[in-house]
Amino acid sequence: MKKLCKNINETKDFADKILSLAHKKALKNDKATVVALSGDLGSGKTAMVKILGEKCGVKGRMPSPTFVIEKRYRVKKGLPWEKLIHIDAYRLDKESEIIRLGWNENISNKKNIIFIEWPENVKKIIPQNAIWVTFSHKGETERLIETK
Repeated sequence: MKKLCKNINETKDFADKILSLAHKKALKNDKATVVALSGDLGSGKTAMVKILGEKCGVKGRMPSPTFVIEKRYRVKKGLPWEKLIHIDAYRLDKESEIIRLGWNENISNKKNIIFIEWPENVKKIIPQNAIWVTFSHKGETERLIETK
């Protein structure tokens, strides 16, 4: 899927498609559902996680986990997940750093949905069946968002 999003409403519509894809994967997975978000600084990764969190029923603010690396949230009932885990791997240099933060436990629980920004920094541990979402600047307010 690919979409040039010109405003927040178009981004929210595309978030529905990402969530639908994640839901389908969750029904087939015996482990956590992973959504890897890649793109330049300011391209919309954190904004997309906040939108997806809102759609999953996360209450309150969802600040970027840049400095703490990982944040956890409860999701609403009726979804295949119980926890949303938001990871920012920007400051990580190698996979062992994220493993020390509990990656193996997080990934082994099928009731988790994990959104990871800067997945290219820890690419070796991203599951093959992860949903990859790439963000590109296409103007001051426009973003090209692609999923694989």
